[in-house]
Amino acid sequence: MLNPLVVRRVFYTERDICHFLNDTIIIILFLNHKSIKMKKLLFVILFISSSLMFAQKKEMGQQFQANFEITSAKTLGAQEYEVTASGEAGPYGRVNITMHFTNKLNNTNGIGEFTGFAWSQTREGITEATLQGVTRPEGDKFIGYSYDALTNGKIMQWRGEFDFIANTIKLDVKEVL
Repeated sequence: MLNPLVVRRVFYTERDICHFLNDTIIIILFLNHKSIKMKKLLFVILFISSSLMFAQKKEMGQQFQANFEITSAKTLGAQEYEVTASGEAGPYGRVNITMHFTNKLNNTNGIGEFTGFAWSQTREGITEATLQGVTRPEGDKFIGYSYDALTNGKIMQWRGEFDFIANTIKLDVKEVL
């Protein structure tokens, strides 16, 4: 499990490195004032390292595995499918999902998109989520990526493996802070 404190520390370390690079480049610029080409090169490096300092990094909260068994799959039309599945998803317990797969861009390489809905019920209450993402084929499986909004106010990001031969869906889920 990834510790959010470690992610924050990595962020500050990169920022410290950018500050160090900026200070070092400024010192070199003053020491090497006769070389115009060197000044231009160092200015470009200074500009790039400064922009890195303002780059954002997503911080992640809780992480968990979600394992589903596909309970039904049907074809709705040309390049349009619907899948329902049920399984365990970390703190959300038993989760039921319905996903609608399409290929609206008519990609011949198999890249598609999906939307869907998920819900679970625990002692704390019912949690629902809207699903939206993309899929691509990888061997005999499909790999999916998604950002999902939950009714408890959380946003989840996941990468998953859809195995239609074994009728399973395996997700690595991370909360986006």
